[in-house]
Amino acid sequence: MLKTHYRDYATEAFRLHARLGSEDAYRQRVLCEALSRRAEGGGSLGSPTEAAVLRAEAALSEAEGTLRDLEAVERALTRIERLRGGTCILRAVREVYQVEADRPLARGEIARRVDRLSVALPASPATIYRWLGLARKIFAEERSLRTS
Repeated sequence: MLKTHYRDYATEAFRLHARLGSEDAYRQRVLCEALSRRAEGGGSLGSPTEAAVLRAEAALSEAEGTLRDLEAVERALTRIERLRGGTCILRAVREVYQVEADRPLARGEIARRVDRLSVALPASPATIYRWLGLARKIFAEERSLRTS
């Protein structure tokens, strides 16, 4: 597998998408959490609704990088789906990167998942690695990362 400078970042972005869901769902979750939090401290300037709106805006600006990553993953998955053989590539991304995304990857786990998938799909491990590399490259392009 060819090591690119964005490989780990793209892999973690696909795993993040599996954990958090779509960009819209995560944005709504951040907004709801920020609006439901009480103002810390005794008093605040302005009405509580103004403070809640300011907290929501601050929470969204803090989550901007995550939101952009999730949005880029969604656009990448849409692009992959339109490719010839895109369903197989999507299956590889989901079964290799997005399974059990809530726990850290163990050493050699991706290779074991690729081997398991190569038995289930009529594809060699080299083909699956090529598909995963294409998915990572498409994500990097959608996220406006340098790919060369």
